[in-house]
Amino acid sequence: MGSATVATTDNDDSGLVIDESGGISVTEAMGTANTDTYTVMLDGQNFAAELAYGFPAHHHQLTLIPAVALALAPAHRNYTLLWSLAPYPDQPQLEPWQLSLAGERQEQNTATSPVDHSLKLRFSLLF
Repeated sequence: MGSATVATTDNDDSGLVIDESGGISVTEAMGTANTDTYTVMLDGQNFAAELAYGFPAHHHQLTLIPAVALALAPAHRNYTLLWSLAPYPDQPQLEPWQLSLAGERQEQNTATSPVDHSLKLRFSLLF
């Protein structure tokens, strides 16, 4: 089976992709600078979903983006909460940047496997 891609034509990052293995991925990106997104992926027995929404903050100078992600598979499960802060897209910036904080929980489906937790702080300059 080949792959097929269906995308909208209104200059956003929306689309549907069906890959060679029969996996399906749906992405929708909306809002100013595509800060409002959802992604759903189904591949055989695996399922992954992510939802994010951008809110203007600090007198429209910053964008606050909370997000939640879920990944389910027969052998494990991952849960993620993410908060990002970036300049508001209409603000003139010399160099765009983003600060994000993510918390993740990973579970294995075996009784002897411990649950893993992680907390990540990331700062990036985009160019």
